[in-house]
Amino acid sequence: MRQLYRQLLIVLFFALITVAMSAPAIGNMTSHIIGQGGDPWQTLWRFEHKYEALVTALDSGGIGEFTASEFFGRGGERLVNLSVWPWMPVYALFGQPQAYNLVWLLSFALSGYAMYLLARWCIREYAVPSESIAIETGAILAGLTYQLLPFHVAHSYGHFGAMQLQWLPLLFLVLFLWLKRPTTWRTIGLAALITVQTWTEHHYALWFAIATAIIFWLQRAQIKRLRHVVATRKQFLLLVVLLIFITLPSITPTVQLATSDTTLTLGAEQTVRFSADAFAYLVPASFHSLWGGFFNTFFTHRFTGNVTESTAYLGIIPLLLIIFFHHKVPGSQLKLWLTLGVTFWLLSLGPRLHLLGLVTPLPLPYAIIDGWPIFSAIRAVGRAGIVVGMSLAVLLGWVVATQVKRQKFAYLLGVLLLVEFLFLPMPLIPAVLSPAYSATRSLSGTSVIELPAATNYTAGSRALYATLTHGKAVVGNIALERALSGTALTEAQSLPSLRQLLHLRTTHIRQDRNDFFEQDPVETLPDTLRWLDAGGILVHTDSLSVLQLATVRDFLEDDLGLTPVMYDDALLYDTASLLEGAVTDGVFMSRDGRWENVGYDEERDSVFAELTSEASTTLYNVTTRPQAVRLTFTIPDESQGNMLVTAANGATVADVAATAGETVTVTYQLLPGSTELTWRNKLTQKVILQNPVLSVSSNEVSAR
Repeated sequence: MRQLYRQLLIVLFFALITVAMSAPAIGNMTSHIIGQGGDPWQTLWRFEHKYEALVTALDSGGIGEFTASEFFGRGGERLVNLSVWPWMPVYALFGQPQAYNLVWLLSFALSGYAMYLLARWCIREYAVPSESIAIETGAILAGLTYQLLPFHVAHSYGHFGAMQLQWLPLLFLVLFLWLKRPTTWRTIGLAALITVQTWTEHHYALWFAIATAIIFWLQRAQIKRLRHVVATRKQFLLLVVLLIFITLPSITPTVQLATSDTTLTLGAEQTVRFSADAFAYLVPASFHSLWGGFFNTFFTHRFTGNVTESTAYLGIIPLLLIIFFHHKVPGSQLKLWLTLGVTFWLLSLGPRLHLLGLVTPLPLPYAIIDGWPIFSAIRAVGRAGIVVGMSLAVLLGWVVATQVKRQKFAYLLGVLLLVEFLFLPMPLIPAVLSPAYSATRSLSGTSVIELPAATNYTAGSRALYATLTHGKAVVGNIALERALSGTALTEAQSLPSLRQLLHLRTTHIRQDRNDFFEQDPVETLPDTLRWLDAGGILVHTDSLSVLQLATVRDFLEDDLGLTPVMYDDALLYDTASLLEGAVTDGVFMSRDGRWENVGYDEERDSVFAELTSEASTTLYNVTTRPQAVRLTFTIPDESQGNMLVTAANGATVADVAATAGETVTVTYQLLPGSTELTWRNKLTQKVILQNPVLSVSSNEVSAR
């Protein structure tokens, strides 16, 4: 009982540190969301979206199908995010934003306690007889360091999975216990923790797998002995069975996507960008309460990537203590944690060495595995730094337990650690949605255009959460960039007139520029809205510049004749009257990204587009009858026009063989819906189209 009481006091200590360091969060648990940016909104959406899906499955009797799809990989390759499920009971009890904020606070308190447990076990297991108070003090300071790592704070601003550092120390602790004496309960516990870590943050699960391989190598003599024990082989078999049939299925869709598609592959440039700088481990965080502003220039002008992924500071005090006072740390423990720390430090640096923002040509070990399946899909290599921080915390606990003889010095050290890692006040987001979202529910249609959801990640994430209020899809929402299929996202970003509006291309809109194939934006937008079944346009006035807002209002109100309903932070346009009254031909066209140098040449007063090898256009017919479409363009003097135009079914639409200066007309009987046309260049040099025009003819004419 006394031991339980002591453990509760230690948990309370880490909880109080969390509450104090995260001020003023504790006083705003019901009105604000802890953090900043768009990611917290996405987590709130994920909680409510998955909870509603679970309730629906239970009510409809489809819980078996839901479970198979959500947790056991049924449904094909896709990006899976299960990070909210371990905390779903918290959401069911408290709702939002209280649930998110409680998990946030728990992630800090439990991270400290989990590291305390790991450090205490290591010190007790491998140390020479030592006073219990010294071991406890070292473990507590190890937990305090791990809890307050700037890496942890940076990701707590919005990365719901990455901020949960509590699972890693527990994984290592249970692994060590299992290696010492594998039992059924330890096997189940290890499998359960691996599963939770896999659900919560894929990166950390991969780092743990790599660390496990290193530990097995370092302890290969012990492993060799365990192999001959029948009980060990049985427990290992049980662990493999649990991982294969419970853990792996939940991540299989993401693994399939990572190995068979480029959706998750960011490429070498992005991998380098989001790798850690070698000096990032020595540069204090930009959000430090006292001197963060002084070091902010490193993050804004030196380090690559964003502030969150660039933050890796380990603390000067822990580093100096370990460097100068590690002599009494047992050799096996020093070798283990130094090996893990150095290995993951090298991994976190990515494929090329960064030095204060300078990306050198010097290749690093990660370059060997960068192109491998799975590794090529890792978004942020710098997150391997968490194992560096964990190793540092354990070694600091060792140093304190073996070197610090006076309790007063331990107290002083704790205060210095608090000062070195100070990060209050914590930023907060008002957990209030615009009243315009409630009004959006009553609009017609199944989707809505929301500005600037296609260009502003925070606005897009908030818009995603708001879909739970109005029940409509948000067209081209950047928050769903990695969740939408390539086709859906490409279409949303390529539709004429809408493209300029979504991406707030003020120059194009203010100059009344026509889109590709001379499509008038005023005439085209109503047809685009019909195609998307969009019943309204929601403009967030607090998220646009003065120029952007003025441009959007001029276009929607003066050119299209829409009248907004005004709110303090938004304008809501009901497009029903526009769709009913607009006189259009019901046809428009989009193009893919393979068309080159599309634009207006002022000197020649002409629009040009270049076809190097192959490109495509998609024709849309939003009417209920076939339309005879005419595509007219001129081949300029500097080009020839040998092209083959084919439909999606492979049928030839036109076989163009035009000379310089000749005008070409391609006609096509366009059925209701969408049809993709592929344009293939039959020449070795580029084909140039001058002044292309899309028109609809009442009489079908033959292609020529």
